[in-house]
Amino acid sequence: LGATFIFVPEEPGSNQPAGNDAPVFAQLARTLASEHPRWVMVNLKAVDRTGHYAVNPEGYLNAIRSVDQPIVQLWESLQTDPFYANNTVLIITSDHGRDREGQGDGTTEYWRNHGNANAGNREIPLIMLGPGVQAGLELEGAYALQDIAPTIAALTATASVAFADGHVSDALETAEQELGHAVVVNSVTAAADGWVVIHAIVDGNPVVPASIGHTYVKAGTTENVYVPLTGDYDGDTVIAMLHVDDGELGVYEFGPGSVANDNPVVIDGGPLVSPISIDD
Repeated sequence: LGATFIFVPEEPGSNQPAGNDAPVFAQLARTLASEHPRWVMVNLKAVDRTGHYAVNPEGYLNAIRSVDQPIVQLWESLQTDPFYANNTVLIITSDHGRDREGQGDGTTEYWRNHGNANAGNREIPLIMLGPGVQAGLELEGAYALQDIAPTIAALTATASVAFADGHVSDALETAEQELGHAVVVNSVTAAADGWVVIHAIVDGNPVVPASIGHTYVKAGTTENVYVPLTGDYDGDTVIAMLHVDDGELGVYEFGPGSVANDNPVVIDGGPLVSPISIDD
């Protein structure tokens, strides 16, 4: 897969917080420029160790702030390299959250711990940017670290990770457009093969199960999905909705009088939709 492993030597006093992660970013920049690996995983050691050894939460926050600009510079550098520009997904996350037990006691020791099942330990940051990632989207509901592997596989059109327990976060990205004989969905991320379906809007609500267009999409992320329309429509908004393909494969079966198969993908109790404003 073109993966590269980078090892940065430990600094003196390895049982104390590292000074900074500048050596990690420097080695990363050299490796990216010289070897062009397709997959890179970076551990910001100083941030991690400061989280365990700093005497107060502010020290940990300062360590996180210290890598903000290097991460921005990394992303900007990737966009100047033809190998990576407009073809790279950056994921920023952590391996666990921080403990909250004892937070109300006036102490500062509680936050250095982790390993139990309280809410603080299970709240893990996840930031993604790049092709196939909808800008400004905030996911709701429960996701887990094991969802990252299949999501990467989908975003990079890689074969599914057979041993992964997680699932892909389905997503739709649309934009305002003129309505002709078709609409274009900017980006579709699907955990499995399915359908992008266009539903009309009447009195502010999508007309379901009837639809005015559909097209098949493969699992993964697909850009600029062209959806032919089956008839005329004079409204100012339509709804793009992601449906599964769980009946006869390759045959769209969801519609009036037949809702047993190819139902909408449901996230947080509702169908995954994205409105499309019609520009006259």
